[in-house]
Amino acid sequence: VEWGPCGADGPGGGLELLLRVRSGSFPSCGLFYLLIYQDPHRCRLHEVWQVVVQSRQRLDLHGCVGSVLAADLVVRGDRFPRRVRASSSRGRGGELVQFSPQATFQLVPGAYNRLGLQLTPRSIGQRRLQIHLVDVDSGCLVSAWLLLLAAAAPLVTRTYDMELQAHTPAHKKIVFKNPWAEARRFLLQSSDEALMLPRAPVLEVAGGGTALLRLWFSGQPQQGGKSEVYLFLSDAQSGAGGEDCFLFWIHHSNHSVG
Repeated sequence: VEWGPCGADGPGGGLELLLRVRSGSFPSCGLFYLLIYQDPHRCRLHEVWQVVVQSRQRLDLHGCVGSVLAADLVVRGDRFPRRVRASSSRGRGGELVQFSPQATFQLVPGAYNRLGLQLTPRSIGQRRLQIHLVDVDSGCLVSAWLLLLAAAAPLVTRTYDMELQAHTPAHKKIVFKNPWAEARRFLLQSSDEALMLPRAPVLEVAGGGTALLRLWFSGQPQQGGKSEVYLFLSDAQSGAGGEDCFLFWIHHSNHSVG
């Protein structure tokens, strides 16, 4: 146990505790108590903390914002046939893990079972997500992972600077040309739907032809009066990313924009 001042305001201040615990392999679980006294002689007990340490399997994913990241999770079945289902927490950027199979499936006893997952980062940075595989009949936790996601900036093909009136929604049209000789269907996705949203999520464009991207902007100002949002264009049939990425720098003002 290590401790030091936490920088809290006020005459009493505060202490910040750092606990270092050696954990075992999954699915080990440990429990201990932390006793906090009011005096150095340990006569006056102030608080008692119960600390539970649960081990998780670790999974690291690295990629660019807007790209589709995929991985396989391997689960070894025990002696019993189980019906299980996977679920995850949401990332700070609103990411949600898609599983394959998505619905309840049978875990084969004594065998190595594969669970696929896909995830598309929506913002730059690092975050943690919890993944649980649960027996739907008994409610028991069968397996668990700690997903560490690191997302870098995407490769931007176009950049737009926009000035919008604060708290006033706005619409924008952008001419898009299909770089392929054959007709394509493009999937349009926003990195932050609270700031910008495509009016049509799917766009069909003839080979070498052009079409209009119709975008809606909420006009909600962010801290500092400036925000950024990405628009991703990917192949709607394959779902693979990397076709185009547009970056919008949005400047919010309190006066009417002419």
